[in-house]
Amino acid sequence: ILISELLFLAAFAAMALLRAFNPDLWQPYWGGEKPFEFGFLNAILRSPVMPPYDPFFSNGAINYYYYGLFLASLPIKATGINPAVGFNLVIATLFALTFGGACAVVARLTGRMRYGLAGGVAVALLGNLAAAFPVGWGAGLGPVRDALKGGLAGFGTRLDAWFVGPSRVIIVPDKLITINEFPFWSYLFADLHPHLIAMPIALLVIALAYELFSAQPLIRGRRGLVPIGARWLLAALALGALAERGRWGAGLAWVLVAAVALQGTALWLAATFGDGKLSLTPLTH
Repeated sequence: ILISELLFLAAFAAMALLRAFNPDLWQPYWGGEKPFEFGFLNAILRSPVMPPYDPFFSNGAINYYYYGLFLASLPIKATGINPAVGFNLVIATLFALTFGGACAVVARLTGRMRYGLAGGVAVALLGNLAAAFPVGWGAGLGPVRDALKGGLAGFGTRLDAWFVGPSRVIIVPDKLITINEFPFWSYLFADLHPHLIAMPIALLVIALAYELFSAQPLIRGRRGLVPIGARWLLAALALGALAERGRWGAGLAWVLVAAVALQGTALWLAATFGDGKLSLTPLTH
């Protein structure tokens, strides 16, 4: 537990420092959708009822999914900090939860903390190869090499739009440009989008699915029904929260948990009509 907390704090501090170098939420070209997200966040913080008022449409209510921003507003409301500061701290918190969640899931699956750390790095930090090779909009390492020739001062300015390239790698000339974000790019760009907010929740669902799979209650009286019931309740809440952030992305999570439910039901029925005993024997042992 202590190691997990330290990993979370390290990831949070690193992303908070990165946001401190570029905390701007209103850049005309590179601001992304932050102005709209910040407007929604402030509306949620100020509204006495739900749905919140629409900050861009007088006398209207928000007609867009805002549950993720509602959750983001809770710690800001509780602490009373400036929403502009809170916006950036939420980005850092979500990054730390994603990194820490990936570490925990992989460490639990493998039983090795070093593998968990590698899993956290793979999920939260690594991207695609478009940063190294010219693919789609990705320009490869050539511009980085050229920008370094001028030293570190002004390095980012000379790179200009280079960082956008790896997020646009599937392109059909004159027809289609797809968006291919990966976790670190999303956190670096720092738009508080539903898919970004959903990342730690998705990892929670994966972790709960594994726990439900590895410790299914078999029959021996009623012992074990309470803890397994609590896990299922938490899984249901996590699935509901994930669906509110984007139903397309929640589909695989529902399939995963449904598969675990069917497997558990099959074991329960087999044990019920077999020796009639209940146990919490993990399936992985």
